[in-house]
Amino acid sequence: MSEKRILLVDDSRLSLQLFSALLQAERPQLNVDTCNSSMDALSIICREAYDLVVLDLNMPQISGDELAERLRAEENDTRLCFLTANVQKPVKNRLEDRFGPVFNKPVNQEVAHAVLALLDAGQ
Repeated sequence: MSEKRILLVDDSRLSLQLFSALLQAERPQLNVDTCNSSMDALSIICREAYDLVVLDLNMPQISGDELAERLRAEENDTRLCFLTANVQKPVKNRLEDRFGPVFNKPVNQEVAHAVLALLDAGQ
């Protein structure tokens, strides 16, 4: 069985490094790719197969929720979840109803465990 693949998308390189390290500390065999551009992420997701994509909500160029909308418009059904430092409850509810869970930043071990549980639930 091949190990799961996850893509982290965040315009903060520090956040990408920290979250990747947290996930791989918990599960060293996990394939974690990172991308700091939402536009680059769109093309990567359309040509690579991921078990889960974690999107920062607030990014330049296109936001995480707009990226999710574009993926769904292209009939890409990759599992998604979001990370954000600031989201209002109605926005969080809309994102969770339409795409998947929203986790709060800063990333920490608790968020890493929740994302891994989400990844495992998709088996």
